[in-house]
Amino acid sequence: MTTLFLVRHAEKDGPPSLLSARAPGHGLTAAGREAARHIADALSAESIARVLSSPLARARATAAPTAERLGVELEISAALADIDYGEWTDRTVESIADSEAWRRYHAFRSGTRIPGGELLVEVQARVVSELLAAAQARDGNVALFSHGDPIRLALAWCCGAPIDLFDRFEIDYASVTTIVLTDTGPRIREVNRRIA
Repeated sequence: MTTLFLVRHAEKDGPPSLLSARAPGHGLTAAGREAARHIADALSAESIARVLSSPLARARATAAPTAERLGVELEISAALADIDYGEWTDRTVESIADSEAWRRYHAFRSGTRIPGGELLVEVQARVVSELLAAAQARDGNVALFSHGDPIRLALAWCCGAPIDLFDRFEIDYASVTTIVLTDTGPRIREVNRRIA
């Protein structure tokens, strides 16, 4: 049995409606940096053996204080990266909301590829594969720092929920979602515990 702490990065800089996705250079706000320290405080009481992070700056900056506090290496995992938004990367929702591709994506997310980007089923597969690998290593409990949608997709997998309904899960900045992976399947212990 392995406990996985899925942490959404803290508040990022830029407009809230900006699809930062994999664009370089988006770090944390001052409030986000403070929240990262609170996350480290909260997770230091858990028996965490490994800390993994998305390669994106906002996730790494959130994860670093936890890894430092626990005295473990911060491992970078491409599987935990945000959705590849392709042509929509670094654009605001308002700027693409009237496009046919955006409407089609929101009508049938499980079967519509983002222009130049990923299918959500591909995102779910890479994130779930990382969770399973972390659990199968049996090195102890693991903290995984990622992004809102990848965490929602992991929860959908745990529940057996359709991908088209994944955005019904509320996953706030600087929140922790706890999943226990057992030999008989996943158990959701906690969803969206806001740390700061």
